[in-house]
Amino acid sequence: MNLGAVSLNLSVVLYLFYFFPQLAYNELFKRTGEISLATQTAAVVAAALDFAQGFGLGYPWEYKLVSSVSCVCVLFQEGQMWVQSKSPIQEQSMRPPTSKKIPLITVHFFLSVLGTAVLCVVCAVRGLRVRLLETFPYILETFGFANNILYSAQWVPQLWCNFRRKSAEAQSLLYLLLLLAASACDFVSAICLDWQLPQKMQPVLTALLVAGLLGQRARYYRAASSSPCIEGEREEATKAEETREVVPTATQGETKPGAPLLSDAERFADRFAEPGGGAHAGLCLAEGSSNVERHLKQDRDREYGVG
Repeated sequence: MNLGAVSLNLSVVLYLFYFFPQLAYNELFKRTGEISLATQTAAVVAAALDFAQGFGLGYPWEYKLVSSVSCVCVLFQEGQMWVQSKSPIQEQSMRPPTSKKIPLITVHFFLSVLGTAVLCVVCAVRGLRVRLLETFPYILETFGFANNILYSAQWVPQLWCNFRRKSAEAQSLLYLLLLLAASACDFVSAICLDWQLPQKMQPVLTALLVAGLLGQRARYYRAASSSPCIEGEREEATKAEETREVVPTATQGETKPGAPLLSDAERFADRFAEPGGGAHAGLCLAEGSSNVERHLKQDRDREYGVG
């Protein structure tokens, strides 16, 4: 078995399971509102066309199995987007919550399911498929060409959406890594098995766009982990310092703002609390009430910086 056959079998396994981490990610983190609607539309159409091509042209059972699983997974994600759009956290409907018109995501969901079901039935049922080919002889080849374009181009709207939001959390990291590995296997198979030029270019374009998504995820993750928390703490600390009431130390000629005025009796009592204050207060009492008043006046003058 040569390298091309090995990479082809490996890509089949990857394409069977690569979408499941994304579905689990959608259920756990509820971030379907960040998935570009244009990207989801292209994914649904590409999966339906791939299914139609596989069954219409009689491809091997492996291809039919992969296309069937991909189609079911993409429609399941469509259902997740529709259900989560009803949550007050999501803002995906493109219309005000009080609007009586049908939200865009609801129309998108039913059109995607209905269109995919009709196309799959037409191409899977032999009688309908024969009639379709009699009417449009090259339609299945056109489906395959459009599928190759949409499969790669679907990530362009998501890149733009991530750039505008400064966030790339819509897709699961494991999902993107598996998709990148599957694209690499497709490229190796295309080279070793000498496929046509479009089939050689499609995995390269897909890998480049997925690498761009991974780069955005790394960049915005570093920015989110380094700047917002630290800057937020700094701003809060600065505001706290600005709003904090600083009580100046009383110097000569100044008093502490808001400090209560002491009565003569309180000043006289404070003398007992100072070192040697008891002897000083006793001396004041021995000298008579006039001397007591004179000492208290001196205390008041020193306290308010007079003289």
